[in-house]
Amino acid sequence: MAPELSDDDEGKAVVNSNQRIATITDVVGDTAYVDPNWNDVPEDVMRQLDWDRSDDQYTIPASAFSGVQGDEAYLRDDLL
Repeated sequence: MAPELSDDDEGKAVVNSNQRIATITDVVGDTAYVDPNWNDVPEDVMRQLDWDRSDDQYTIPASAFSGVQGDEAYLRDDLL
């Protein structure tokens, strides 16, 4: 089950395999808007999230997260 995202999650790191790949900048409904750390985002994760470096906004649906704990939001293992 996907975690519920809230405004409290703004500023949290998005973590993929112990690597911080983005920071949550806004939450609208069940979608996190993020600022990617391009040097740390694996190509396969970019494909899974349908990201292109030329996009204006980058989003991650709540369903892509396995959980949120402390200052980190963890991507599901099957996105790795």
